[in-house]
Amino acid sequence: MPFLTHAQEASKAGFAESDITPAIGSEIPGNYRKQFHKTLHDPCKVRAAYFESAGKQVCLVGLDALMIPRHLVEKIRARFPGVDIMLGASHSHSSGPVGMVQPGEYDHASKEIQDLAYNQSSAADAKYLKLVEDQTVQAIEAARRNSRTSLWGFGAGKEDAAIFNRRFLMKNGLAVTHPRPGNPDIVKPAGPVDGTVTVLGVFNESKQLTGCVVNYSCHATTSPRGISANWIYFMERAIRGAFGDGVVVVFLQGFSGDVTQVDNLDLTETPTGVDYARLVGGRVGAEAVKVLLSMNPGPPQPITTAVKEYVEGRRIPGQDRVAKAKATIANASINQSSAEWVFAKEIVLLDAQLSKQRAMPIELQAIAIGPAVYVAAPGEMFVELGLEIRKASKFSFTNPVSLANGCVGYVPTLSAFGEQGGGYEQRLSSYTNLVPDAGPRMVRESIRLISTLTPSPVSRRANGAAFTSAWDYGNVGPDNPAITPKSPIILFNGRDLTNFYHYTRESKLEDPNKVFTIANGLLRISGQEWGGITTNEMYRDYRLVVEWRWGQKAWNEREKKARDSGILIHGHGPDGGYNGIWLESIESQIIEGGSGDILVVAKNTPMSASCLCNMEGKEMYYDPQGTTMTRTSGRINWYGRSREWKDEFGFRSKNEVEKPVGQWNRHEVIAAGDRMVNLLNGKVVSGAFDLSHTQGKIQVQSELAEIFVRRIELLPLKDADWKMAESVSAK
Repeated sequence: MPFLTHAQEASKAGFAESDITPAIGSEIPGNYRKQFHKTLHDPCKVRAAYFESAGKQVCLVGLDALMIPRHLVEKIRARFPGVDIMLGASHSHSSGPVGMVQPGEYDHASKEIQDLAYNQSSAADAKYLKLVEDQTVQAIEAARRNSRTSLWGFGAGKEDAAIFNRRFLMKNGLAVTHPRPGNPDIVKPAGPVDGTVTVLGVFNESKQLTGCVVNYSCHATTSPRGISANWIYFMERAIRGAFGDGVVVVFLQGFSGDVTQVDNLDLTETPTGVDYARLVGGRVGAEAVKVLLSMNPGPPQPITTAVKEYVEGRRIPGQDRVAKAKATIANASINQSSAEWVFAKEIVLLDAQLSKQRAMPIELQAIAIGPAVYVAAPGEMFVELGLEIRKASKFSFTNPVSLANGCVGYVPTLSAFGEQGGGYEQRLSSYTNLVPDAGPRMVRESIRLISTLTPSPVSRRANGAAFTSAWDYGNVGPDNPAITPKSPIILFNGRDLTNFYHYTRESKLEDPNKVFTIANGLLRISGQEWGGITTNEMYRDYRLVVEWRWGQKAWNEREKKARDSGILIHGHGPDGGYNGIWLESIESQIIEGGSGDILVVAKNTPMSASCLCNMEGKEMYYDPQGTTMTRTSGRINWYGRSREWKDEFGFRSKNEVEKPVGQWNRHEVIAAGDRMVNLLNGKVVSGAFDLSHTQGKIQVQSELAEIFVRRIELLPLKDADWKMAESVSAK
């Protein structure tokens, strides 16, 4: 790496992982009563990322564990003097027995309380804790041993489609955790989510990823059936699927105390645990992959650290509450699985804890690596607290890490204890009992801690070569662009066909029979040949106004048939592409008794138009209250077309909107995006949406009947036109 300075060459990074999968039959942590693993879904791991720069050594360690007790943190750190180690638990509820009750924690209490703690509560296993200690030490040692000079990259993305705040404000003014879908008293979520996915990537000299550190905020409660790293397993699979099985993925859980995968507003069937795990892990992993692919890895960055230690107060239940809890436990008629009994037990256990320790030591730790800072707190921190830290941080990539370097239970916002507070997370127990001000205080102290550290700038790609000229393959304007009217465009000027050309099946671009003539400001289309006039240009998004009236003449096989013509929009392809006569297009029909029908004029090109219609036999009739139907060819009738329509010269129905022969009709077509509206003499007669084509040439047909035209004009669309177009489409 010739671009590295000597100091940077002394910097290095390494990754390693080791196995901490518990045995079948081990306790499942995180419950208020004992439960046991019966199957294995995927292994649990400890993963370590070691960084060294200018003699400063740090290690970020992620454990597939519900929590990491403080005594275990101290034992691990004691094995690595001179290394700043951050140990974060993923909070996997499907991992091994590291909590809740610790070995010997209640040895000072009465036999009755020891029974409640050790035999009737979720408890850590001493042998498993030793396994976690040894395997964590092994992973850190291996990561340090594996460290090499490397390239470091930083980035962030967003994935918030599969996470939800689980607390809701209710109609009674209080907050409830998991009120359940369909609850009529739900008002709104009581807090936000944080979909930020931050990634630190380490690459070798060939810019191949060797390891990464991912920070994201979501409870690991998806719990596939059996022992599992939870959704983190699927996140790792997604990243390894993109970069290789040798990549080590260190996960540090964000502030996610009130955020899970459960959408309490979703009334559909609840996914299985493995489906939830795959959804969250897959989406987070995919976002991490995108971030990694977009990185610009550069030389190693400076490393700085800071620590704040202090003592935090605990909430102390009154003696009357303790006495009531003891009475509840002694009452044999109360179900021990009920919330009443469980939280009575928790009050009794908390009281026993307080007799030995009435305050909790808190460690806040910050590790800055270049433009990224990892700030650790020991509780299940509410997501809003992490957002406050992010907002105040001067680092480009701020990573709040919860359940790190110890565990003090849930740490809610202050509002969770206020008049509109409530929920599960603030409920007093032996696990959660810090004073209400603990959360805001941790935020303030974390922000102060970060402010003592200095971020490095984000590595940017080097400037490219100086500009010489644009690429000659791509320095041209739109090819055959469609024109959107900005002001009225008069297509027919009353003097000539400047804006058109004519084409017929019989004479092509010639006109020996004078099918198209102009006199006294009127265009006469005799109709003697099959064809029409076509605009030179393509158009889109307009209101087309055509004023026309019938003549007296009809020709050949249609001499005794209904007078026929039409306006074709969005025409494309070669002249005569449809039956050698017209462009393939969408037609706004002009025919006696059927003016305002919509036809899909297509032969070689797939085309379609949908409508709100009623079906009568094989015929579709426009009805704004009808159901969605689609034509790929053929006709959509205007709403009032006579069911007894006959193809005969001079046909008129009782409900005709078209004026009698010899009188002028105002025919308008609103073309707005993929929608069209037909208006005849000011009345909406039909409409269509989801048109397959939205731009093209405009034609007025010659169809063996004489017709006169005095106006062809395009107007810019107004807001009212767009609204009208929206009104004829499916909502």
